[in-house]
Amino acid sequence: MKKTILLFLIASTFYDHANCQITKGNWLVGGNASFTFSNAGPRDNSSKTTDLRLVPNIGYFFMNKFAGGVQLSFNREHIKYGASNNFSTFKNYSMGPFVRYYFLDVDGQYNILMEGSYQFGNDKVETTNSTSNNSTNIISFSAGPVIYFNSSIGIEFLLNYSSTGTSGYNGRGNSFGIGIGLQIHLEKDKN
Repeated sequence: MKKTILLFLIASTFYDHANCQITKGNWLVGGNASFTFSNAGPRDNSSKTTDLRLVPNIGYFFMNKFAGGVQLSFNREHIKYGASNNFSTFKNYSMGPFVRYYFLDVDGQYNILMEGSYQFGNDKVETTNSTSNNSTNIISFSAGPVIYFNSSIGIEFLLNYSSTGTSGYNGRGNSFGIGIGLQIHLEKDKN
């Protein structure tokens, strides 16, 4: 929470000098990242989980406030089970298209965006005793505010929902989360 407040104060400092580049013909380059560490269970027999997710993207504004492009994704989750040496490691590499829409004025210092994406890729699952590879597909939606530091750089605070299907498994895994992202808006050449 302290980091969020600090980022908001920094963004407020640059407020007078900001305007965004969410108009037709401009490029969007950036992404988001998250890291999670958790313990579950009694202290002497708890499982420990670490999760790292990186999602870079590149997009193009086809219309004012509307962009589409390609997203890549890397996710690594490692779980160590209790005092034993048993573990599970999940690695996912995926890519696919995304679209995003900004709801407020194109010249504002802040905006609200909504994004949808579809990704396909590969899951590698390693456990204490085995390794397997499976194909995956991920449908995700994000929404939240973006604050622009200047005419090119915006920081995003997003709520996320994703649904993952994996070959060989019935059903889908669904998750909700929060994320922070950074986007660089590259202005079109005025020539």
